[in-house]
Amino acid sequence: LVPLDGSAHAFKALDLASEIAIKYDATLLLLHAIPDEVEMSEPQRRFAHAEHIEGALDQMPFTIAEQQLMTSARHRALQTGVREVYTMVEPGDPAKVIIDHASDVDMIVMGRRGLGPIEGLLQGSVSQKVNQLADAACVTVK
Repeated sequence: LVPLDGSAHAFKALDLASEIAIKYDATLLLLHAIPDEVEMSEPQRRFAHAEHIEGALDQMPFTIAEQQLMTSARHRALQTGVREVYTMVEPGDPAKVIIDHASDVDMIVMGRRGLGPIEGLLQGSVSQKVNQLADAACVTVK
């Protein structure tokens, strides 16, 4: 399982997971969680209005994630020689979504995203929460 958020660390994790998948002929599951509080910016709303797609605003983050991030990540993994790559985009708190899928996989390979020292103490990062709560082995990539 490779959780992706579009960061450089996430793509480093994808590269490492791809190497592991090739070595052990494993399947990759790429996962992107879209937090519930994602809101459209004013320019995005104006664009949606101009293109007459306002009714699809609630689905736009999923569409963008699937078309851009997940397609790019899947292609990247397949180019390295990984045989099977599946993608999922789900709503919800990223740490919870990842942990919910942890029982279905042997390993989670994820990037480390740094929060500031105060926020990190108060909230904890997604990678910290996953490392503490997931049943699967976790590898965190810098």
